[in-house]
Amino acid sequence: MPDRPEPIAATTAVAGKPPLRPPAQTLGEHVRRTVALAPPVMLARLGMVVMITVDTAMVGRASGAELAAYAISMAPQIIMLTIGAGMLTGTVVLTAQADGAGKADRTGLIFRFALLIALVMGLIFTAIQFAGETILLGLGQSPELAAAGGRVLDMWAIGMPGLTLYMATSFFLEGLSRPRAGMVVTLGANVLNFALNWVLI
Repeated sequence: MPDRPEPIAATTAVAGKPPLRPPAQTLGEHVRRTVALAPPVMLARLGMVVMITVDTAMVGRASGAELAAYAISMAPQIIMLTIGAGMLTGTVVLTAQADGAGKADRTGLIFRFALLIALVMGLIFTAIQFAGETILLGLGQSPELAAAGGRVLDMWAIGMPGLTLYMATSFFLEGLSRPRAGMVVTLGANVLNFALNWVLI
């Protein structure tokens, strides 16, 4: 008589690996873990807002025309960042579900797929931003302001693939309950951004 296949649950338990931490057993433990995750995640999100605020303040000290160019470039940039974050947010949920189920191999698959989506989006955003002057003209901006804003968008465009790949990676790590790496990168980027602003502006 041929061997009967093992039940799916049993096969998963044998083939899978345990999650990074055992599941929380009580409501209090759930709350403690959530509270511990919150500060690094909030600081990582806050980092982008702080960076834009610092850029705005320091560019404004250079001249009003430069501040106008920077401000007009932020309109399409913020839209693309919001789309990118929305497209990649599912990485957190899917990664946490797979890790909690002990399916470490599936977390790797999710991460690779998220990186692929992030890279494709980043390249699309780059192409769009390199056409920034044309877009701003189409939105009714003056030729002078559209040209200045287009030059700023050219600089944004260079970093878009790296930015979307960072978002995918930080979301993946948050799904594994390891958000501190994203926080450290964001805080370090803010320090570097301030220093380079001070030198270059």
